[in-house]
Amino acid sequence: MNSIAELNVGGPDQRKFVISHAGTIAKQLAPDLTETDMSVSVMARSSHATTLKFSYAGEVCVVKHFPVDSPKARAGYLRERDALRAHARSEKVPNLKFFSDEAGFLAITYIDGDNLRDVIDSESLDYTCFAIGKWLGDFANAAPFKKVKGNWDRYLRHYSEFYSTFSLDQNSDFLRAFTYERVVLSKNDGALSNLMVARDGKLFGVDFKNSQFKPMGWDLLLTARALVRLFPSETNRCIAQLADGFCTATGADSEQYQTFLQVAAVGAAFAISSGTTEAPALTALRTYNEKSDTPAQVVGHTPFLLKQLQKPDPEKTRALFDHLMQLELDSVSAEEAQPTGHEGTPPVEFEALCRGCQGNCCTLALGRKAFIDAKTAKRAALYINEQATEKVALNYISYLPEQHVQGSCLYHGPDGCALPRQMRSDTCNKYQCRAARDMLKRIETHNPDGVLCLAGKGADFRQASYVQNDKIANVPLGMVTPEHNHG
Repeated sequence: MNSIAELNVGGPDQRKFVISHAGTIAKQLAPDLTETDMSVSVMARSSHATTLKFSYAGEVCVVKHFPVDSPKARAGYLRERDALRAHARSEKVPNLKFFSDEAGFLAITYIDGDNLRDVIDSESLDYTCFAIGKWLGDFANAAPFKKVKGNWDRYLRHYSEFYSTFSLDQNSDFLRAFTYERVVLSKNDGALSNLMVARDGKLFGVDFKNSQFKPMGWDLLLTARALVRLFPSETNRCIAQLADGFCTATGADSEQYQTFLQVAAVGAAFAISSGTTEAPALTALRTYNEKSDTPAQVVGHTPFLLKQLQKPDPEKTRALFDHLMQLELDSVSAEEAQPTGHEGTPPVEFEALCRGCQGNCCTLALGRKAFIDAKTAKRAALYINEQATEKVALNYISYLPEQHVQGSCLYHGPDGCALPRQMRSDTCNKYQCRAARDMLKRIETHNPDGVLCLAGKGADFRQASYVQNDKIANVPLGMVTPEHNHG
């Protein structure tokens, strides 16, 4: 190499690095040339690394330099080096051409393209989200792994940015039941700018300084959070396509992953903190009592599910029918089929809270065939006075609504559950979310004359009602909103 014709690298540390190592890099790029000028420019800079573009003799590579005197930078270098080596055969990452542990730099193939954050738009959202999900699934399949069993409720408790959210707090039952069998070497980074789209449309992951072993699906969760933040009005589209792509690659259950992302990613995306949800509810209670002639002594507060309806997927309807046909009704006696727990009519306050929520808990049945098991089907058979499994199955199918809530149970229609209570599972009939349990405990403790039931995220209330003497009355939202919050 004769000289560095163009050197746009910023600070003195970067200049020193380039001057010290340009010859070595040039020799690696074109071993037989010694008289060609080199150009170097900065592509990205962070507190722990500088990414440089080297052009020499028609060859281009990306060099990422981590200062050797920084422990954090050193750790990032080792993680990125090991991740690139581990994923080399997957064709999901740039090729690691060469590296220097002593100097703390990695040289990788230059990806001619754009980062995903700059090119994704609403028109291509379905296709792009599916492609991202599939890339994440293929990446996880190719990753080194360790057999470790666990559940997402326990795992996410270690991460306050997820577990402090209202959505996770309310859906811990689902998260406990949603388990994983392995941890894989993950990107541990959901930034869309760290996915590159090459000119031929192929996706590549870049920037692995945070790479760690994480449960299968962790990268999917982080990416979903980023997409939902970018396209908040297209949350359901993003999550459905992302989960479908991921599960196409991994063979996992797309409906379960959609529920998981709705529960875990959406709340975290908008930082709906459970540590702050009680304060808006209490403020609303005080505001209501100041404005109303019929005060409330207890308040209940649930999330609010925005109902977006869709027609049932024929494949999912068929899968439900096949599931029902496989249930062995004769294995359950009439006595065993009787309901357990929370029998009878639920308290009116519970009904009011559920009405406002509009069925967040029903999303837990996504991919679980409405929790209908042999015991439930036997109880349904007794209710409709039929014995043949096929007739019971067809009867269940007949109750499917013409449209159901997107991302929720097939029986979750515009007016709630389309099934008669006698045909619902024990899980559905007896389930009480944490918000409901907390409210019912306060009612038992305080024996109030009136109860205020709220639904919404934080202080963004979407439904309000008042319960007194077993009667439910709608409450105008202005009655629970302080005057200074009105525009």
